[in-house]
Amino acid sequence: MGILFDFFIGDDAVAAAYDGSSLPAVDCASYTGFTFDVLGGLRGALTGDVALHNVDDFEMIHPADEDAECFAVRFPPEFVALLAEAEVAAFDRAVSEWGCDELGLDESDAADLVADVIRLAKRAHAKRKNLYAWNSP
Repeated sequence: MGILFDFFIGDDAVAAAYDGSSLPAVDCASYTGFTFDVLGGLRGALTGDVALHNVDDFEMIHPADEDAECFAVRFPPEFVALLAEAEVAAFDRAVSEWGCDELGLDESDAADLVADVIRLAKRAHAKRKNLYAWNSP
């Protein structure tokens, strides 16, 4: 099945308690087979800035033990703001190349991933919430 990888919106308390199934579908999107490195690649593809191809400023929220198997990271607010103003069509080419080259996704799956992340960023921005990514082996 691979690594579970969820994107979701909420606050740090929600992130700390997140178990992969505790939110309404409108507030989350689930994928398998990714690691947190996907976030740097996604940001690099969406911004066109290779320097942003890292996850150093995605703050770890849960748990405090970095050796834990399941944890969440919070998207930087400026990246959420960028995504909240984005239109999926504006990123089609960059995202297709990124998704196919780095993740081995077909164009449709890469587009679905980006559409979900942008949808959640827009929802988080409108609700004044944060956007998170969570993984579990």
